[in-house]
Amino acid sequence: MSDLAHTPLIQAAQGGCATSLGQLLDAYRPFLMAIARDSLDQELQAKASPSDLVQQTFVEAQRDIAQASLRGDDDLRAWLRRLLLNNIADFRQSYRRAKRAIRREQVAEEHASKDLLLNLVASDITSPSQSAARREEQERVEAALERLSEEHRQVIIWRNREHLTIAEIAARLNRSSDAVRLLWCRAVQRLKKEVERDAGLS
Repeated sequence: MSDLAHTPLIQAAQGGCATSLGQLLDAYRPFLMAIARDSLDQELQAKASPSDLVQQTFVEAQRDIAQASLRGDDDLRAWLRRLLLNNIADFRQSYRRAKRAIRREQVAEEHASKDLLLNLVASDITSPSQSAARREEQERVEAALERLSEEHRQVIIWRNREHLTIAEIAARLNRSSDAVRLLWCRAVQRLKKEVERDAGLS
């Protein structure tokens, strides 16, 4: 970087020269890429590449450079680094929030649907005192299942009747495991509401 006359380029970029700004950003790209690679663990890199975060930083730099207080290379380097680290922190926080939300929804729906979805699986309960209630409940579940969308009905059948794993369903649908887990949880929630409505509980 030191062989470039950055101070005139910075002044020109802050004055609105897109060519000067492009030269500056290209010069600092390796520096920012190294920071992004070091800051993202393998799990996060599977969700967003370092180049994506550097590019986001460049978009913000283009937007805000005119208002930045930049007297030379050191200021520009520190400013770009700060923008990048803020973007990485925001991404990490949003990813963790989404992951926690998915897990909370999964646990809640698994708990709420445990008894309900037993009716989707062949049961060994055959005593006279239980069979009539079991049959009535199973009829409600089957009727409610038919009213679901094709996508919701299919994911419940695969997961609760055929006992496929989330990963196996994800492969069938060509979606991520997180997306399939959300789809399944929402399908179960919808099924539960339909059964409760039929039973006069809602």
